[in-house]
Amino acid sequence: MAYETHTRTGAGVLVDQVRENAVDEYLLRRRRKVLWLLLALAVILTAWCLWRRDRGPQDGRNGAERPAYGAILPAEAGAAGGIGDSGGQLWT
Repeated sequence: MAYETHTRTGAGVLVDQVRENAVDEYLLRRRRKVLWLLLALAVILTAWCLWRRDRGPQDGRNGAERPAYGAILPAEAGAAGGIGDSGGQLWT
């Protein structure tokens, strides 16, 4: 496949023939396939993330009942030996 490119210069317009061989055509086809594959992967990943987001919490609680990140739970809710069941003392 050959086509021409035009470049405007101070002396006029240069016209060059651009030639492609079989290797150039193969590389172009391969590059297009990889880009289409990456685009399809991005669309699938986006759809999956949106689908997971719309499903809601998985543990049966709503967001208002969920404790905040890093919150210390009362002794009744935690395991024995946790903070809060030593009468306010952290070390004995």
